[in-house]
Amino acid sequence: MTLPDPKEERLTEFERAVCFDTLPQVTRPVTLGAIAVYAAVVIASFLVMAYGVSTNQPVWRSWGALAFGVVIAGGLLGFMYRATTNAVRRRVALAEAGEVPNVESGFDELPDPFAGHALLRFYRESGPGPKVVTGNRGETVYTSVSRGSGSAWDVLDPAGERVFRIEAAAPSRSFSFDVGTPSALRVFRGDRETAKVVRRWSLGPGRVEISGERQPAKPLVFRSGGLFEGEVLVGRIYSIRNYLYLDVKQSYVDDGLLAFYFCMLG
Repeated sequence: MTLPDPKEERLTEFERAVCFDTLPQVTRPVTLGAIAVYAAVVIASFLVMAYGVSTNQPVWRSWGALAFGVVIAGGLLGFMYRATTNAVRRRVALAEAGEVPNVESGFDELPDPFAGHALLRFYRESGPGPKVVTGNRGETVYTSVSRGSGSAWDVLDPAGERVFRIEAAAPSRSFSFDVGTPSALRVFRGDRETAKVVRRWSLGPGRVEISGERQPAKPLVFRSGGLFEGEVLVGRIYSIRNYLYLDVKQSYVDDGLLAFYFCMLG
C-alpha cells in the first residue's frame, strides 16, 4: 500500500473551519437512545403480534403484524435516510471548502480562530506497527507503540524517548457503541499516575471523561466529537481524507487527552 506524502497532504484553513464548526451543525449522528427507543417499539409490536398468534385472536394478530412490519420498514428507511443525509452534507461541505485556496491565516487584519490551538493527525491506513502522530506539515510529534498484546502503549517523543505509558484499566479494550471511546485507561510517567480516562454510559451521545493534572477536579469531556470543559467547546476530534485529527486549545493538551486520542488510532 502506498501511503500519501505527509508533507504534501495538508489540512487547509477552510477545511479545518468546516470540520471544526460546520459539520457538527449539519450532521446528526444516531444516538444510543434513539436505537433503544426503536428497539422497544419493535419488541412491543412483536409482542402484540405474538399475543394474537398464541391466543388465536385475529385482530391482535393482524394489527400486531401490521405494526411490526411498519416499524421495521420505517426504522430501516429512517436510519438509512439519516446516514445518507449526513454523508451528503459532509461531502458537499468539504467539497466547497476544498475549492477555496489555502490562505494559511494570511490576513493580518482578521483574527485567527485557531490561534493557540494544537493540531495533531494520524493516517488511519498506515498499517501495523508503531503509530506515528504528526503535525499538519508532516513533522513527527509522537509515536505510539503497543505493548502487552494491545493492553498497554508507550508514547515516544521524536527522539525515541518514552514520554508516558498508557494501560488499559478494564479487562478488555472496549470501544462499545462509539468507536474510539475506550472504557477505561490509566496514564503513567514512571511510577506516577498522571491521568485517567473513563467512558460513561449514556443513552445520548457517548461521553468520555478525561482527568489529568491540568485540573483534576474538572475533567475534560468528549461527546459528539467535541471536547468540552463544562459547556465550553475547547477542541474537536474529526476525520478527513482518512486522517484522524486532534484539534484543541494548546492549554488543554495533557497526558490524559493524548492517551485518549492515541487509543483511537487502532
